[in-house]
Amino acid sequence: MSSILDLSQATRLFYGADELRELHYNGERLYAGKHPSLLFHPGDVGYWPGGFDPASGRVFTDAGVTLATTFGQTIGQSTREAGTLNAAQATAGDRPLTARRPQGGPRNLFVQTDSSPSALIGTTVESGTIPTGAGNSPAWDFTAGVLDGLSSVGLSKQYPNAVGVNVTLSAFVDAGVNRYIYFSTNNGGAQNNVGAKYRYDTQTATITQLFAANIQAVAPKVETVSGTIFRVTISVRPNSAAGSKFYGVYCSSTSEATGSLTYIRATVAPAGLFRVGGWQAEPLGDAALNPTATAYQKVTTAYDVTEAGQPDRWSAVNVSSDSLNLTLPAGTYTRAWVTSAGGVTIQTGQALSGTEDVLRATETADVLYINRNLSGEEQGRLTEYWQERYAA
Repeated sequence: MSSILDLSQATRLFYGADELRELHYNGERLYAGKHPSLLFHPGDVGYWPGGFDPASGRVFTDAGVTLATTFGQTIGQSTREAGTLNAAQATAGDRPLTARRPQGGPRNLFVQTDSSPSALIGTTVESGTIPTGAGNSPAWDFTAGVLDGLSSVGLSKQYPNAVGVNVTLSAFVDAGVNRYIYFSTNNGGAQNNVGAKYRYDTQTATITQLFAANIQAVAPKVETVSGTIFRVTISVRPNSAAGSKFYGVYCSSTSEATGSLTYIRATVAPAGLFRVGGWQAEPLGDAALNPTATAYQKVTTAYDVTEAGQPDRWSAVNVSSDSLNLTLPAGTYTRAWVTSAGGVTIQTGQALSGTEDVLRATETADVLYINRNLSGEEQGRLTEYWQERYAA
């Protein structure tokens, strides 16, 4: 009778044992662990914090006295999980902040997606939640005020805009008894001749473009979530007029052009309350315009972004010329880091000494310093470990 030990599934051989570093048979190495702590050998100098999760008990808001507990707190000291050194920042105003991100990093540019949107005419009432396809989001009802056809109407959420940068905009809409959903890439913002505006007929499932100027826009997309709930999406590329814009939604049972330009200017009140939530603005960079929105990410603050079904990952955010410093003995080091989106950089042969800022990106999720050149195999194991943990 024989037994098989599957090393791809087992990293600990005995209860209470440390993670297996290596397994050899007849002088041949059969297995090498990926955990970064295994890179440190006796006599090595360096620093590996194991990330910046407050739950680790290694992240302090001050000089090693007060533990951080949540997002948006300063990092005054980060103690090591492995290595010989700790990182610190003595000046309170130069300390980075803790941030919570979903695995794969933040995609939603909207700040505070679950706070009340702008009510351009009328009032909003927080009304419970709206399904977002991956959990629920707080939503708002719209009650119409005076409609004169000259002012923007509906619920709108502000997003940052840049000339020539592709972005996909989406929101979840419960149209209720209303037949039509109007949505615009710039409803109530500045430069009302830059954007696109559409009307969706919930009965015939047809989309009509009402206006588009100074912008590249692909055919918008409306997906049925359930019943009278839809996700409305537009992917756009402004050709001019950088600055903040407002993604807007309005519902009624009357088909009208809503006036010229990007603003939704309806003259007929909704047939009943409509509800909007789950706002999302996704930067596409140089990627092609894409009318398919990704899973909704909830943005509580700039330092707290979560996504249903994705584990929370933490990072240290350089808000404005912040730093978190090591004091390194002179030597030749490997310097490596991973961003909150899972991007890994490894630099060998670094001649370093004295003060070294470990914040290697705007959002640094983890970092490693060790006073030797990691081998190609070791670099591969470190990359694999970080990408499994942080990349989408």
